[in-house]
Amino acid sequence: MAEITPEEKQRVANKMLLAARLADLMQEKGWGKSQFAEKVDRNPSEITKWLSGLHNFTLDTLTDISLAFGLSLSELYAPQEVQVIYKTKFVVTAKYTQLPQFIHFVTPIAGNVSNNTKPVFPNSTNLYNTLLTPQA
Repeated sequence: MAEITPEEKQRVANKMLLAARLADLMQEKGWGKSQFAEKVDRNPSEITKWLSGLHNFTLDTLTDISLAFGLSLSELYAPQEVQVIYKTKFVVTAKYTQLPQFIHFVTPIAGNVSNNTKPVFPNSTNLYNTLLTPQA
C-alpha cells in the first residue's frame, strides 16, 4: 500500500474539521439533518454524507452553508474557543494494533498521546488542535 502524503493527510483533516464544525453549528441551532437540509436546499441524505467527513465541498456549497448559519466563509473555518466547565485528569491506555496507514490518523482512541495510544476528539476544536499539531 502506498504511503499517504502529508498533503492528503491535511485534506482529510480539513474535511473532518469541517464535518465536526457543521455538527457543532447544527447542535447550537438545534437543527437536525432534515432542518439543515431545508436551509441549504438539499436532501437529508446529502447532509449525512457531509457529516461523514469525507465530502469534497464546492465553493458554492460552502457559501450556501455559511449563509444558512449566518456566517462568513472564514467564520465557518475559524477554530472555536472551548469553555472549560469542569476539568479532571484521567488516563486510558489501549493496545495499538497495526492498521492500514490511512486509518492511523483518523481513528481516535482515548488516552495519552504516545506510540501506543491516540487522543480522543470530543469536539471540533480539539480535533482541529490535534490534527494540526505537528507530531514528534
